[in-house]
Amino acid sequence: MSIISRLGNKLKFEFTARIVAVLSGGILTVALARLLRPSEYGLLFLTLAILNISITFSRLGIGKSTSRYISEYREMDPGQIPYILRFGFLFTLLMISIVCVILLVVHKTIADLVSEPNLNRFLLFGTAFIAFSTLVSFVRFSLQGFEDIKGSSIIFLIDRGGRTVFALGLVLIGLGATGALAGYIIASVISSIIGIIYIYKSHYFESIQERIEPQLRKRITEYSFPLVVSSAARSIDNRIDIFLVGFFINPTAVAYYTISKQLIDFIQVPISSLTFTFSPAIKSEMTKGNLDSAANMYEEALSYTLLLYVPAAAGLIILSEPIIRVFFGKQYLEAVPVLQALSVYAVLLSISVLTGNSLDFIGRARERAIIKGITSVANAVLNVLLLPRMGVFGAAIATVITHSIFTVSTIYYMSLEIQVRKLWLFRYSTAVVAITTVMSIVVYLLSKYISNMISLIAIVGVGVITWTFLSVTAGLVDVDEVSQIVQ
Repeated sequence: MSIISRLGNKLKFEFTARIVAVLSGGILTVALARLLRPSEYGLLFLTLAILNISITFSRLGIGKSTSRYISEYREMDPGQIPYILRFGFLFTLLMISIVCVILLVVHKTIADLVSEPNLNRFLLFGTAFIAFSTLVSFVRFSLQGFEDIKGSSIIFLIDRGGRTVFALGLVLIGLGATGALAGYIIASVISSIIGIIYIYKSHYFESIQERIEPQLRKRITEYSFPLVVSSAARSIDNRIDIFLVGFFINPTAVAYYTISKQLIDFIQVPISSLTFTFSPAIKSEMTKGNLDSAANMYEEALSYTLLLYVPAAAGLIILSEPIIRVFFGKQYLEAVPVLQALSVYAVLLSISVLTGNSLDFIGRARERAIIKGITSVANAVLNVLLLPRMGVFGAAIATVITHSIFTVSTIYYMSLEIQVRKLWLFRYSTAVVAITTVMSIVVYLLSKYISNMISLIAIVGVGVITWTFLSVTAGLVDVDEVSQIVQ
């Protein structure tokens, strides 16, 4: 059975939710870039970068650890599920309180550090975003453990769709960047409350109450530590560069870098959807002792990842200038070389997301955390070294270099758990590169005719058609299987 058939409607729900979320997020990103001055836009996303780093510590990995033990005990001992949920939720509330208090104490110091007085009130206001976004994350991970992907997808849609509606609405009535941040907060409040009520009614009392298993709380807590290290390293890795760009250059440069990273985030929708549904499934197969089945699932997921993201990155490199010019305006053209460099990062990120999240579920969170911690520190050091010399482009180069190391390391640890056919992987990768080369030539030759949004979309469409034709002809895509997602 193929991975698409195995995951079925779960993958479709998550994929649809993320597509809608990324489209609404894209509308929000472009609209904010047009409605706000670059300095305001940069200040908003500098604030969000700092808040999201804080959220990493308020989560403390407890959501993922809760999800892992829900997934495990659903088969072993369902009576323990209410205890797992209750402990995870209370622990999450404790960490939210601690992190918010710390930010209230140090927010002015952070604003002084980057010489941005307006950041002071943004961070003060942002403590609410930390609290409710952390709860949204806990809900999502808990539902993932139940393999309730439909419920999780709906919560995700409410959160991300709400951001667009409320943030854009408040900006349009004249509240500026402050209104945009308020929109993010309102969306997280609504989605977290709905999610908590849904879990309470649908899953909390689904099993008979029993005495809690000895050491269960301790095991959940202990497993959360490598997860929080990995999550903190990832969050810092993703956002410390934004903070350092603001520190070494200015908020306008943050806007250039943020736009490029957001475009990379947008194209991560397919792999994020696949990984969210795939990770509990591969854990289930390995728990049952079906290592060959788990290996086949991983190989197939990796093959789709390569087939999608290598051509996507190539197209993004070729079309980066017209994409920035058409969607964001000429004032953001300095972001073009940053976007081109980060296109390579997009391929690395897709592979590491697929592999790394699976490692968390199968018990390799500690190893992943160590690697991520090392590469995140290396990324920060490289940013400090390259930003004064190369400007914002240096931050992109640092990200590509360090994430290359992280990606190779995650693949190595996955190979210790399951047997991946190396010769098959080499042959498949060669075919993907050949398809990418032909598609890139077609797109490059047509790119000179791009003058507006319609012509840009048309040429992207030609590239997609070329990629589809070559992939199907080469036998790398099974049309019948892919149609299962669409139906």
